[in-house]
Amino acid sequence: MNKILSLLLTFMSLQSVAATFSMEKDGLCFRNADPGLRSFGPMGVLGSKKGVCQGMSGIVSAFHEHAKFSPGKSKMTYNEALAAMAELRRYHSGGCALKKNVEITGYANLNEFCRAHKSLLMANAIDYNADIAVREISWNLDEFLILQDSPITSTLGRINLHASVESLRKRLGSGRWPLMLYYSHVVGVHSVTTHKDKVVFGLYDSNYGSSIEYTVNYAKDGLPKSGQKMIWDTTPDRLTTVCW
Repeated sequence: MNKILSLLLTFMSLQSVAATFSMEKDGLCFRNADPGLRSFGPMGVLGSKKGVCQGMSGIVSAFHEHAKFSPGKSKMTYNEALAAMAELRRYHSGGCALKKNVEITGYANLNEFCRAHKSLLMANAIDYNADIAVREISWNLDEFLILQDSPITSTLGRINLHASVESLRKRLGSGRWPLMLYYSHVVGVHSVTTHKDKVVFGLYDSNYGSSIEYTVNYAKDGLPKSGQKMIWDTTPDRLTTVCW
């Protein structure tokens, strides 16, 4: 078994992958389950109660990966902002090459853009929330329904948890801001710091007003310690799209 594990597990270096993150600049201008979501029909009413965390995290990730802010130019019109949002989601949802950029004129960062086009961002958060739930989270639904927030104790469970950690680390290393499902909630991952005995993720959590951390502790055998909860990589990359 030890020989098999030695072939399966990736040796974790002491490197960090981090992007500069400020909630006041890089986060959205509203929180999860915002009462304002009620204005957007039945799905908005549901979102105001249950939240639209994967949609919000997806939008933040899409802007980080593909938005190019040009504050010195004229502010975008509503129609231009609408078209930009469609392009950002198209590149992000399909996992398109990171060189694909969408210019956001007249604004310096996502939060400033959000304050000017809050209704547009809210509507997209609701819609993208459903997209990611159906096309990404559904792939992990069976395992999630079985495990949910139960502590992982089996060797197989610990191997699967390690695989999720490595998947998130790999995406961060490639320049993406991956999405992580945990505790029945989806967050955006903007950084990772790897130590000998733990991996610490920096998170955009739409429930909070500042970045938070999530730690996966490791045992001497190179696997996450027993008793921790499962996490999943739900970064969009399965949606049908054309990258041009």
